[in-house]
Amino acid sequence: MSAVSCHRAILVLTLAAVAACASDGFSPSSGAPSSPETFTATTPLGPVELPDTAMHPVAVSASAPAPVYDTASFYARNDQDRSVSLFFANPAGSPAFDGGDHEHDDGHGHGDGNGNGGNGNGNQDAGAPGSPLGSEYVRLTVWKNSLLAWPDGRPFVAGDSVLITVRLVDRTQLLFEFEPSGLRFTASKPAELRINYGVAGGDLNQDGQVDAADSALVAHFGIWHQATAGGLFLRLASAIAPSTQTVRADIPGFSRYAVSY
Repeated sequence: MSAVSCHRAILVLTLAAVAACASDGFSPSSGAPSSPETFTATTPLGPVELPDTAMHPVAVSASAPAPVYDTASFYARNDQDRSVSLFFANPAGSPAFDGGDHEHDDGHGHGDGNGNGGNGNGNQDAGAPGSPLGSEYVRLTVWKNSLLAWPDGRPFVAGDSVLITVRLVDRTQLLFEFEPSGLRFTASKPAELRINYGVAGGDLNQDGQVDAADSALVAHFGIWHQATAGGLFLRLASAIAPSTQTVRADIPGFSRYAVSY
């Protein structure tokens, strides 16, 4: 394995089965983010398939803000655009919530995770004075006609909905679980995943310093897909928005995902 491979920085996302409706500090929404970003396609640094052992989680900077909550749930529908986000705490905002389970979904994909109505993009008070919500952490968007098949293979039809949950497993490694495992999206309208990579604190290769070597790695960031636990990771076509330190990719379904260079 090359030295570069040994220092691959990743954000690992595991997608598994769900059986309960629980949400914790999220912002479900209908539609795309309100502030469009300029994304540029990234290029692979090496092989586009890697074994599980070659993927190493990126460490979260000690100075990075904590997430407001660790869990988010929402209902995706096949006849509407809907999305859900986790947020970092707002340093200038009000104290964080109590950290318990906060179940919320008003059936329209709106809200701020604290039982309040939204404005259609679900993050109307993120970053606002007094709000506990800071910058966006991770966003999953399921578009109208994205849903293809349930985990058991049954096709989705207009009006169907499915409970989707994202859970932050490890605050030190950006480890997530998305549920239900085996959910499949259409090739013509796949779901979209966006991840904020700024929590790495700039030290992307984890060598203890922030320098030009770290900056150069951003152009190679991509979201990787692992279909089965322990299997190979496959790099998806990805793009970055340096202005918001965000990497995005269209995803085919729920399994394990990672961001790596």
